[in-house]
Amino acid sequence: MRFLTLCALSTLAFAAPLALAQPPTYSAPRGVPDVPWLGINASWNPNLRAHLNDMGVKAIRLNWGWIEAGKPDGFAPRYADPKKLREFVNDGFVLTVGLMPRGADLEGNTIEDPDFEKWVTNYKNYARQVMSRYGRKGDVLISSYLVGNEPDINEVPSTGFLTPYQSFRLTKAMWEAKMEINPALQVQSAPVSRPDVQYLRDMIELGVANYCDAIGIHAYVDQLDDARFRAPWDWLRGVGAKKPVSISEGGAPLRTDWGPKEMTDVAWRERWHALAYLQAKRFGYSRYLLFTNDGGDAWTDQWAYRDRHKNQAPIETAYSAVKNGMTKRVWNVAGFETPNDARMEWIPIGPINAPRDPDWADFAAKTARSGKQSLHIPATFTARYVKRIAPDLKPGKRTTVTAWVQTEGHGEAILQAQGWNRTGGLDERAQSKKSVGKWTRLRVSFVPTNPWAVVSLGAKASAQGAVWFDDVSIEQD
Repeated sequence: MRFLTLCALSTLAFAAPLALAQPPTYSAPRGVPDVPWLGINASWNPNLRAHLNDMGVKAIRLNWGWIEAGKPDGFAPRYADPKKLREFVNDGFVLTVGLMPRGADLEGNTIEDPDFEKWVTNYKNYARQVMSRYGRKGDVLISSYLVGNEPDINEVPSTGFLTPYQSFRLTKAMWEAKMEINPALQVQSAPVSRPDVQYLRDMIELGVANYCDAIGIHAYVDQLDDARFRAPWDWLRGVGAKKPVSISEGGAPLRTDWGPKEMTDVAWRERWHALAYLQAKRFGYSRYLLFTNDGGDAWTDQWAYRDRHKNQAPIETAYSAVKNGMTKRVWNVAGFETPNDARMEWIPIGPINAPRDPDWADFAAKTARSGKQSLHIPATFTARYVKRIAPDLKPGKRTTVTAWVQTEGHGEAILQAQGWNRTGGLDERAQSKKSVGKWTRLRVSFVPTNPWAVVSLGAKASAQGAVWFDDVSIEQD
């Protein structure tokens, strides 16, 4: 996303050499706590810690220059005050920063060079400087590092455009620097502007997964649909790589031209947050950093969660969608005896830009196995799904999801568990069955490496039919 005023960029042209032979695969040592799953891109304000604690967000992607207002920054961390950073770390925050491939290093030396090999060396030295200051063993203030920002676009002077090969080499350089300074630090590959851009595929096929702790992407607005969100996992699978995928920017603006005209800006943005949270969990993404806390210019203001023009007042309903939706999910499911919250609980799945929410799911059907109500889904040739996040799972524990189903006509019931594999977002367990006129059990088991799973209840039919679900449960050994 744009952080600076958009302007033309004159770039040096480099011919990308032939793809390198497959480099060795490294496993990242442990030592730094995993980045909290939900975070935000933030600029400095005196009440930032209090604001984010209220929001329930404990991971921050720093915009350099946010510690001492008025200092020249250019995204170079030359003025960050370790004492200020420590206040956040001591309060349980985990900090991330992007190191730009252009500009100056901590000593004021120019990073970019017409000789690309020297450019790589300069960038590696820059990463060493920053990690030595903020990520040294035993005193980690910034634990997660990104390689630049959206190198696939030609809009912001300090970030793009780079070729996929250049981004691969710069990611490798940062990885080598962290292996020297503190192997427990986390390196994310150069985060691309959207999950399905060919640029990312090229980086993956060059072997970038061997030189990072997570593949970096951005995911905005309508980029959440299955076909686009699964692309990084398809490409990783294609080269036999297993690596987490992380979102360092994502959001939806408060603007009518970004959502369906039939919905208000507020209602659409609220729905977007519910679906974004669900989809990121469903595809096993290792984190999601929202954009942005309080804007900073006319462009970024429209994505903000607090209004810098109104004393940092929360912008609703997006703020509540994070505070009360993304951070407070619970699994209190058995039957369907209470009204369903289609933003917080079982979410009927439809297109992100649909003019209205899906209305085909009946969560108060009278055909029940126990209690008085069940979930009824009319079955069609195209499968319909409702999904719900099961949080607070213990990774490494065998987990079983059970649902009781009854069908009618040609209806077929589908039970799926998704999103539980940290390095394989397409992995799922599924069972389907027809059971006309009688209740029968569906059951799937898995061992999660993420602390959650997404439970999916679906219905499909080759002709007219229907499906009922009741008594859905999840258990761990």
